[in-house]
Parts: sequence; C-alpha cells; structure tokens
Amino acid sequence: MSAILLLGTLAAMTALHWRLTLLTLIAFPLSLLLTRKTRNHSQRLDRDFSSILEAGQSYLTEFFPGMRTIRAFNAERHEEARWQDWLVRHRSIRAKAMAFHEMIRIVLPETVNYVAAGLVFGYGALEIVQGRLTIGSLVAFAAYLPRAYAVLQSLLGTQVNLQEARVNAEKVDALFALSREPSGGRVLPPSGTSRVRSAAGATSYAGAALAFNNVSFDYGRGDFGARDLTFRVEPGEFVGIVGPSGAGKSTIIDLIMGFYAPQSGSIALDGIDLQELSLTSLRDQIGLVSQDLFFWNDSIRRNINYPRAEDDSGAISEAARAAQIDEFITSLPLEYRTVIGERGLTLSGGERQRLAIARALRKHPKLLLLDEATSALDALTELKVRDAFEKARAGRTAVVVAHRLSTILNADRILVIDQGRIVEIGSRDELLTRRGLFHDLYKAQSFDLPAIAL
Repeated sequence: MSAILLLGTLAAMTALHWRLTLLTLIAFPLSLLLTRKTRNHSQRLDRDFSSILEAGQSYLTEFFPGMRTIRAFNAERHEEARWQDWLVRHRSIRAKAMAFHEMIRIVLPETVNYVAAGLVFGYGALEIVQGRLTIGSLVAFAAYLPRAYAVLQSLLGTQVNLQEARVNAEKVDALFALSREPSGGRVLPPSGTSRVRSAAGATSYAGAALAFNNVSFDYGRGDFGARDLTFRVEPGEFVGIVGPSGAGKSTIIDLIMGFYAPQSGSIALDGIDLQELSLTSLRDQIGLVSQDLFFWNDSIRRNINYPRAEDDSGAISEAARAAQIDEFITSLPLEYRTVIGERGLTLSGGERQRLAIARALRKHPKLLLLDEATSALDALTELKVRDAFEKARAGRTAVVVAHRLSTILNADRILVIDQGRIVEIGSRDELLTRRGLFHDLYKAQSFDLPAIAL
C-alpha cells in the first residue's frame, strides 16, 4: 500500500515539475545510506538488550526454586542487590536502544526531509525567478512533499523493525542449527506386548537382551565417558554399575537411551544395533528413573500416565501398586486427582522416586534403567524404593547405576567402572573376594551395609 501511494504521489509531482521531483528523491537514498551506516551499532544494541533480557529470565528461573537456600543463608539482601543491578543495566541498555531506534525512525528522516525540502524550495524559487515555474505550481508541489516523506519515514521504520527481528532470528537460527536426533529406523513391537499372565493371574514380563561391543564415547574435550566397554545383559538379568564419581556410569545410561551415539563400537537391544532402531521405538522399550526427577504441575494420575491421552485407570493403578505407592496415593483426599505442584515438590523424596518408578512401569518396559535413583534418600526411604524396585522388576531386564552400593547388593552381576573402563565384573561376593576397587568402595560404605567379611 505504501509503495502504491508513493508511486502515485511521485507521478503527480513529476507532472508538476520533474526536476523538483528528482531533487525530492535525494532524500530517499540519503536516508537509506545513513540507516545502513548505523545498522551495525543498532544491531549491537539489540543484541545487548536481548542478552540482558535472557540474563533476567535465567536469574528468575533460578531464584524461585532456590528460595529456601537463599533464606537459609540470609542472602535476601545479596539477591536484592543482584536484581537491582540487573534492573539498572536493563534500564540503561533499553534506554540506549530505544533512543537510537527513535533517532533512526524519526530524527534521521526528519532531518533529511527538512534538508531536502530546503533544497526543493530554494531551487523552486530560482525556477520562479527564471519564469519556468509558477508560485501556484510550487505550492501544489509542496503539498505533496509530506505524503512522500511520510512514506519514506514508514519505510525506514520498517527497516529498523527488520533489524530488530534479525537479531531475534539469529537466536532462532542458532537453535535450528543444532544437530537433530535421527528419525526413521527399524521398529520393535510395542513394549506392552511383552506381558505374560500366568494361570494364577500373575503378570510377568519378557526382558530385553542388551549388549555393548567395544563401545567408546567422549564428550569432545578429551573427556572419555566410555572406553572399549564390552558386556552383555541377559533377558531378565539385574546388573548393577558402580564406580567413583565421574567414572562414566551415567554415560552408559545415556548411550542406552540413545541420548548420545558411540564414536566406535556398537550397542544392541535384542540383537539389533541401536543405530538401526528408531529412537521412538527404542525408548518405548525402556523405563528410565533418574536422580534428577521431573514432574508436571498436574495430578498424580496424569503424571503416571504421561504422555498418553487415554485415561486407563486400571493400568495407572497397576503401575502404582507395582511401585508400592498406591497405598500412599489412596490415602490422599483427592487420591489420584491430587496435584503435586511444580516438579512434584509437595511430595517427599521417596514418594517422588516411587512415583517415577510407577511412571516408568506404565510403559510396560522390557528394560528398566535406574540412574543414581536413591543417592539422595535416607536409609529408610531408600529401603522402600528398593522394595518397590524389586517388585517392579518382575522378570524385566534391569540396569542400575548406583552410588550407594546397598542399591545393587542383590544384583546378579556388578560392573565396576573407573575412568570409562570396566575394571571388574562379577557378583558381590566374587568382587569382595578379589579385594579390588569394589572391595574399597564397599569398605568405605560398610557402616551402611550388611555385615560381610572384609
């Protein structure tokens, strides 16, 4: 619409005096040139403003969950000072950005317009003196000037808006430039088809076979998470993984889940290389319970049932009973309709862990993974979670990463990891007899464990 209005205005002005029209048009390239000269500074201000907004959002994201810690350390004034400092920097950068943009939108084109108008009237007066233009024609021509320059100002404002949008688009482009998980691949039967009911009505599951073959992985900074890992987990077997902090235990879980792909070697589930499997199908076979639990600010029912749309009360209750949290849930006034708050903060640590186990079991997984799931729990709560886990296994294959050895004492086999390598493998008693790293770890935690000859 602006382009049509501009063309119509210029046509009328040309009909009156084409030389004055050319002089009028000087304002357009001059304004665009000056705007381009200021573009880098404008974008720098936009980036600074975008960065300060991100910093404020990040601070608030950390502040509210950390309120208890802030109050415990009497750090309210410290945090208030940090927030005030952010407000000062935000106001300063915002004021600079707004002032500069208004200068480009209004002051710059207005200045150019006045200069151009002065040239037009000066040349028009000269044309009148020489008899090539009448006063009436100059007045008529001058009446068109505000329309032409209004369109110019609108175009410059659009250019400023595009510059601001370009800064935001750069951030979006950076997100789209991140590598995406591969799609496609072989599809396994749904994990729920592994359920088997005995004549007595008991339910058991066909576990998955898992195999690592010379698997190595590093995080790109010379920090190996896994080095030449080779082991096999048989269907229905319970395997524990232990080792010092930073040994690479959780890396194994991430590799099984397909969060990372090994740089060398292969991982197979039921004889199929994970690289050939659809990630959706792979993760459908696995129930993951981690230390860092995430729950929605929603009802217990929806958290257990996540992400399914269908509301199968029987399956939800079955998963809760298997995780030994059904009795607690039914003791609540709203039972399964109870809203648990952001990240489940209205629940205790043990309740959250058992709820996470129930959510994992709702998938009917063939493979159950626990990653440091009890490390932050007290001994009594840990015992409840262990009992829930033992019941939940029910023939499933289980791989448990543990910092506290009490979690994996009943494992069929234990892998001891150090610096990304398997340094020992065997049952608890076998490893204690060898008096290696597992023996040292066990001895360090012996006050927390059953008495066994050391």
